Amino acid sequence: MAERINVKTLVTFGVLRDKRDGADAFGRVVDLLRRTAEDAAARGFTLQLENLPHTWADTADNCLALLKAVDHPAFGYIWDVGNLYEAEPGDFRPGYEKLKPYIRNVHLKDGRVENGRMIWQQFGKGLTDIKGQIETLKADGYKGTLTVEAKCEPQMDEDFPNSLTYLRSLL
Repeated sequence: MAERINVKTLVTFGVLRDKRDGADAFGRVVDLLRRTAEDAAARGFTLQLENLPHTWADTADNCLALLKAVDHPAFGYIWDVGNLYEAEPGDFRPGYEKLKPYIRNVHLKDGRVENGRMIWQQFGKGLTDIKGQIETLKADGYKGTLTVEAKCEPQMDEDFPNSLTYLRSLL
């Protein structure tokens, strides 16, 4: 389908973790991602790994380990500061610095963890530090894609347009 609609970038997550995973699980995930990157490259695609809680690509360190182990030119990284915050709340900068060389795309969404659940909010209202992220990307001369994810609770009809206004003020 991607070939038919002329899409050149494929997105993958880092395989769900399972409490039954054994010592060989990381190696199997690396092999799967490497084969996928090789297959994608052979067909003219790049493959981008997006961090996501509860996967082998949840924290910055785990993403970095996968990126280094797969080590394929067609394999890049989607920096999703919201997903990173959900997996390891705190300042995005240490993780960003580790992963910066691999970043090909940035996903933006803002939120906070409440009672163990991520609540997505209007940009500037959550704790993922959208402002700091944009300032850091600008300072680093980032020229890649910014993807605005429309995840605002409780009122998307008001919060998403306000998020876009906030984002425009930062750019």
